[in-house]
Amino acid sequence: MFEWLKKYIFLLFLKRIYKKYKNLYFPIYSHSPKYLNFAYPDFSVKYYVMTIDQDFTISGTIPMSMLRYFSINLYNTKGQSIYNKNDYFFLNKNKVFEKNMTIPYKENIKINDLTCLIIRFYVKEEYEKEDFYKYLPKIDSSNTITKIKSPERRANSLQLGDTITRAISVKNKNIVPKKWNKFYSPQLNKLDSLFPNKDAKYLIAFPTDITKPIKILVPKPKYSYQNLRYVSVMTCNFLTTSTDDCFHVTTKENEIWLLPHNSRNKKENAIYWKKENNYPIIVYRVVNIKNQKLEKPIIY
Repeated sequence: MFEWLKKYIFLLFLKRIYKKYKNLYFPIYSHSPKYLNFAYPDFSVKYYVMTIDQDFTISGTIPMSMLRYFSINLYNTKGQSIYNKNDYFFLNKNKVFEKNMTIPYKENIKINDLTCLIIRFYVKEEYEKEDFYKYLPKIDSSNTITKIKSPERRANSLQLGDTITRAISVKNKNIVPKKWNKFYSPQLNKLDSLFPNKDAKYLIAFPTDITKPIKILVPKPKYSYQNLRYVSVMTCNFLTTSTDDCFHVTTKENEIWLLPHNSRNKKENAIYWKKENNYPIIVYRVVNIKNQKLEKPIIY
């Protein structure tokens, strides 16, 4: 099947998904590896998803004491970003931290078509078990937005995860990337339908052999609220775009090991490949508020 035709079919599939969940209040939840392991998700991020087709007002507060980063994102039916606002934008707009480092926000948003709304919570380790549903925004629209119960949201997310994995696997099946132990920037059009974060930069590498340990030397991050928020290295599956394992890079280490699923080596700062991963890809993700040059990690 021609690549353009497979992409077209996948985009039709996305549009059907948008319509299925339209005007439900965040009926989809993504938190890998269990819920909706799609589009190279990071294990530290909790995503809440809904679709809407009318202008709306969004308002709420951001619990920054629990987070490394927060953003509100809109995507068209091709999965392309059309709106992105982060916590730093809202802080500068309101010029205030409320009690307990919460940032208030309110935006009037105009849209022309069926649109996907994604709220991203980059969660600090000590709050990974926190339920961030209670921090989701209020949505005011001319359409009625219907809330659903948590069990239904979990069931939706599991079902969609299975369905979208099959669909993206068909789309990617005959793509044969060049295996090369070096990181490079993917073409922006290759990120279509993967719902990229506009504040994130991505580097990828296709390793030549994952049956052996791979060492990656990453630039030591210099975190600050005004700029760099999050850096991670992920072992992923190119066919399904799922994440096998994930490592959040702190200021203490810059040497990370990627190990086979059955490795007996017990190394610090190690993540693993899944046994069934026959389409390995390494994803290096950097979330920063300002647009600055990205230093490349080195693979040994």
